[in-house]
Amino acid sequence: MCFKLWSMPNSGASQISVRSSCDADLPAIPEIYNDAVVTTVAVWNNDTVDVDNRRDWLHAHQVPGTVALTAVGADGRVLGYATYGDFRHYDGFRHTVENSIYVDGTRRAGGVGTALMEELIVRARTEDEHVMVAAIEGSNTASLKLHAKVGFEECGTVRQVGTQFRPLAGHALDAADALTQTRPAQTRPFTPATGRRCATLCR
Repeated sequence: MCFKLWSMPNSGASQISVRSSCDADLPAIPEIYNDAVVTTVAVWNNDTVDVDNRRDWLHAHQVPGTVALTAVGADGRVLGYATYGDFRHYDGFRHTVENSIYVDGTRRAGGVGTALMEELIVRARTEDEHVMVAAIEGSNTASLKLHAKVGFEECGTVRQVGTQFRPLAGHALDAADALTQTRPAQTRPFTPATGRRCATLCR
């Protein structure tokens, strides 16, 4: 069963609703992901996925510390999805999460990304997370603008950490840079462990 969590009007007559992802979304999610693999540099992966793969992925994002959200239109069509999960699998990073967001290629300028990101941040605050990190390919201006719009701050660039080659899509990306942005997901003060030096990812 799918539960509607949040909605907003877009520039047209329809509405965008954001809710927890569920099995009913699985036919559409692989299509959106595979389009990103084949036609963009949003994900550094050469392999497309099928419904069974995304079913395992979805169930892995239905455990504590993870979130998967889906944006749908008034007609029920899946427009995009977003997730967060562990930033690193070490206790010291237990209050830090990393996000991912994918939007249908025909709806990337219609407010879908903003709706997903705003609800994802609300969820992170509700779960008492401290920082949300976004690792974005340096030329992905649409994602950079989206994250800046919802309050992310640039915290550094990791040079030449990825490589990608997609001749069918006309991409020849080699030694790509990843721009990391971060924002506080929670407004509470952050207290480092007693007796340990601590560096936070946000100001």
